[in-house]
Amino acid sequence: MSGTTRPLRVGVVADTPRGLPPALLEGIAGVDRILHAGGIGALEVLEELRAIAPVDAVPSQDDFVAFGDALVDALDLELGGARVLLTNLIGSPTDPIAPIRVRLERDPPDAIVFGHPPLSSVTWVGGTLFLSPGSVRGMGPGAARCFGLLTIEGPGRMIGEIREL
Repeated sequence: MSGTTRPLRVGVVADTPRGLPPALLEGIAGVDRILHAGGIGALEVLEELRAIAPVDAVPSQDDFVAFGDALVDALDLELGGARVLLTNLIGSPTDPIAPIRVRLERDPPDAIVFGHPPLSSVTWVGGTLFLSPGSVRGMGPGAARCFGLLTIEGPGRMIGEIREL
């Protein structure tokens, strides 16, 4: 008799303030993993997130200046049987920057999680899910403060969603 495994639940954040809002902490409570797609602001934020679940993080351009080589600019992850690329900058899902375009042509991951531009979106292009969680801080007047959730059941079987704070 074969058992079924439960889906992997991943919290996805970007552009975090130094103190994380309680609504975010409540929204990602119980996730199995957290992905931070840049705009970290302070390394202490990663420690605060690690109190909830293991964290993988990549820097934005501002983070490179602040943290030097403490973080790498892209991570290839295997999560719940799916291959996920975590990076900050992609251009856009339909018009990616050259390194992402080459990657998609050569060896496309099941999902790309990115933080810039800081506009929330969940988009499928071909067989790849693109997820940008938007900004926990909210970028610009009236911009929604939000984060993402990614539920992974296996390769090609995942659901991305955006939640407002």
